[in-house]
Amino acid sequence: MQSSQAQQRDLVLTLAVMGFAGFIAFTIFTPIWPPDLSAIYFAAWFYADGQLDQVYAAPEHFFSAPEAPGWRALAIDMGHPDVDVLPYLYPPLWTMVLGPVAKALAPFEFFKLAFIVQITALGASILLARRIMGPTRLPATLWTFITVTVVVVSTIGITTLYYNQPQIFVSFLVLFSIERLRHGAPVSAGLLLALAAALKVTPLLFVLLFIAERQWRAVAAMAAGLAAFALISWAVVPIELQSAFFERLAQVQSVLPMMHINFSLQALMGWSFAADQMPELFTQQEVLVWQKAGWISYAGTALMLAGLAWTYLITRRLDLADRYRIRVLALFLIIHLCGPLSWAHYFMPMILFLPGLATLFSPIVATLMITAFALAWTSQMQGFLKGLDPHMFYTVQWNVAVLVVFFLCLMAAGHRLNRRSATL
Repeated sequence: MQSSQAQQRDLVLTLAVMGFAGFIAFTIFTPIWPPDLSAIYFAAWFYADGQLDQVYAAPEHFFSAPEAPGWRALAIDMGHPDVDVLPYLYPPLWTMVLGPVAKALAPFEFFKLAFIVQITALGASILLARRIMGPTRLPATLWTFITVTVVVVSTIGITTLYYNQPQIFVSFLVLFSIERLRHGAPVSAGLLLALAAALKVTPLLFVLLFIAERQWRAVAAMAAGLAAFALISWAVVPIELQSAFFERLAQVQSVLPMMHINFSLQALMGWSFAADQMPELFTQQEVLVWQKAGWISYAGTALMLAGLAWTYLITRRLDLADRYRIRVLALFLIIHLCGPLSWAHYFMPMILFLPGLATLFSPIVATLMITAFALAWTSQMQGFLKGLDPHMFYTVQWNVAVLVVFFLCLMAAGHRLNRRSATL
């Protein structure tokens, strides 16, 4: 264990690395128009302006182009005629919360403010990931350096920062929730997860960790928190926006997009086995959108449940630290990999946890694995695969395969730890 003085020095160096990296990221990415964050800005602006019919306006097949006419007109009026504007797919409550901010700030002022919040949340997430994977002898400075390096060289990291993706903040809340659960604060864990699920629906699935750990107070706190958010939303947000939100969710669930940054097992299965069975809705050079065949959703759900069951069975007899290490990593991987939308930014936590492989494997094996996964995600590797043939989506095939290998490595670690504990 580090001495108190060494820990303080480690923390100061860690914050210095984060501060320098954050400044460079701010300098590089804030002059760029972030399409994903612009969806939140425009939706909030329309809400504050009273144009409720425009909040959830979207192209006919959601992922197709061009944008809704009202959104394109607003972009032109604001002096940004050539930018990409993506449709809004978050709960309507947040348009009301952010509406006054969007009306008060010009787009890039809003984006810069959001980036400061996001980059701070990302830095905190690095420390949370280390605490979740602890105890570890890996200094926080080294953990942070490895993480920052992989972020800046990987498609996952660059894409996430380029889009100023709100998933950064959502992942921070999920990680904070897990860290609180791991360190004996179940009520705080439940409330944090409720907030994450209120921002975006997918974090709700992380309640499976609460259930697996038999943390019923955390489950109850999450349920109470979600109920409170639901009541507030239904009380203050117009009913037409509530209905429009659920219509958009159903619309997105009914289609299957194949894109180079959608690392979805469902999309890959559809493209590989059922492309001729699904009506084609929209085609661009690097985008295919189909009407989803019903069996694909069932297959994705079945694979997710199988992976979760395997994870539970392999970890149920492990000690607390190893159990959390494997369960948390597996949850982040399986939940996002098996969904219809598995955008690259969903896997940012895998980078934050990457140095934690040193807590599951020997130093040599961990070093080789960290290096291999980091190289597999580099933008150079992704660019090479995309350049082979953009229409063959080798990037999707590659990334799905890499994530499956990552999961199998976790299962192998669980098997080894079980065998070792059985011989003691």
